[in-house]
Amino acid sequence: MQKPITDIDTIRRFAQDREEENLAFRVFYKWELDWSDEKLDRVVHEIARSVWAEVDCAACGNCCRTMTPSFDDNDIARVADRVGLSLQEFEDRYLAVSPERERLLADSPCPFLIGSVCSVYEDRPRDCRDYPHLLKPDFRGRSLSMISSAEDCPIVFNTLERLKRALDFRFPKGSA
Repeated sequence: MQKPITDIDTIRRFAQDREEENLAFRVFYKWELDWSDEKLDRVVHEIARSVWAEVDCAACGNCCRTMTPSFDDNDIARVADRVGLSLQEFEDRYLAVSPERERLLADSPCPFLIGSVCSVYEDRPRDCRDYPHLLKPDFRGRSLSMISSAEDCPIVFNTLERLKRALDFRFPKGSA
């Protein structure tokens, strides 16, 4: 098996170059692949776990530079306690409210990122714990967000590339 690509600049370039291919791949597994959602999820989970075992997130930390995770009440309480702030001080200092009333990290990169390591790792919000969301059910239903994450996350990028091979996806030559 090919070693995963981990250089973010290379991943970003490849993901952008393969945008049309990735969208065609999405159409393929969403509408043409004759597999149950459960079977597709099983294969995605297996591939994602194998990629995860080969990629050191702590050597990357790009998700913490690019995403704006949401915080629920429990997340706020844990992280505020961890950094020694009251709930209100934490919200005022670090969070913004989206038009949908979701509380999001206000700034990127994450203020809790030190180098490429999370300084509140044990207490990080659920959104960060679940990232890159490849081990959740319903890959088909969430696949557009996965494709958009491919240029920011080595695990997502490499999982998609391996999934294309596992499903024997062929992007027509001259299509891109």
